[in-house]
Amino acid sequence: MRLIGTACRVQHLVSRAELNGKQCTVEAFDEARARYAARIGSENMWIKTENLVQILPDSLAFAAEGGKDEAVREWLTGGGDVDAVWFNPEINAHGNTMLMLACTKAHEHLVKLLLVHGAKVNHVNDGGVDALQHAAISMSVGWDRCFKRLVNANADVDHVSAAGGSARFCIELKLGIGKSTPPIVHGTHALKAQEMLRLLDRAKKQEERVLAEAASNAAAAALLAEEDSENARSPQRKAKRKGRRGKASQQEAVQCCAVPSSPQFHGKPTSVDEQSLCVVCMDEPKTHAFVPCGHVCVCQGCGDQLLAIQPLVCPMCRENATMVMKLYG
Repeated sequence: MRLIGTACRVQHLVSRAELNGKQCTVEAFDEARARYAARIGSENMWIKTENLVQILPDSLAFAAEGGKDEAVREWLTGGGDVDAVWFNPEINAHGNTMLMLACTKAHEHLVKLLLVHGAKVNHVNDGGVDALQHAAISMSVGWDRCFKRLVNANADVDHVSAAGGSARFCIELKLGIGKSTPPIVHGTHALKAQEMLRLLDRAKKQEERVLAEAASNAAAAALLAEEDSENARSPQRKAKRKGRRGKASQQEAVQCCAVPSSPQFHGKPTSVDEQSLCVVCMDEPKTHAFVPCGHVCVCQGCGDQLLAIQPLVCPMCRENATMVMKLYG
């Protein structure tokens, strides 16, 4: 594996948090478990691949900062990690990658090369600063072209560093927008900075459109899934309702034939619970009456469905109705 025999930096350890940031030497790779055997000081440990990041040699860091793509190409073709970090406390190098170093001096050709090789555009150093902020801070000619490449590579335009800075903040600082300090750039350089602010606005709007579209697609997918589930259950529900409606029709026929209009009838009454249920779904209580016949026989849901069917007919007497009215009492 490419990390064997190299110096790496340990990160994201939860069980041994005190080892985060420490350097180690990688000695072997367990392919079955995707983990490395590493030595940290006098201690040997197995560490997962994602918890190791290759350390960038000082010479290569200086080459990337100087725009020497030959040295960078040689590193990459030799198996070096495109996202290796420069970690040298003696010269205040705390986690910058070659992409960040290239952006600092606005080496567009090198930024393009690293992005083609899959460099992580949103990687941050120990201070939480990403490549986009490095490009925005740069005063070198061509910083705006590097900035565009990063935005087009889906850089996080809203990222804020540990110190509270952002790419927008850095550009506004150059222009003196909303700051107590005077503008740093003028003329053509100021126009380029203003263009980058507009680019950030467009990228933000595009991101919002993508998020809105994703939310809409998720809602549509959930609705389709619900409809599929409802369709799968509908045969059983239809059979159940058909049985209830048949039973209700038989009861209504018995009532029409056997129950006289006289209040002195002493036959066996129908269940009060069944009498109070909607004659259509037999699930919900009767709450709505048909006008002008006056039959109170459906719930709100069934009443709304019947209203959508023309002509409107009372399910009790089959007479035409003009409306369905909710009763309160």
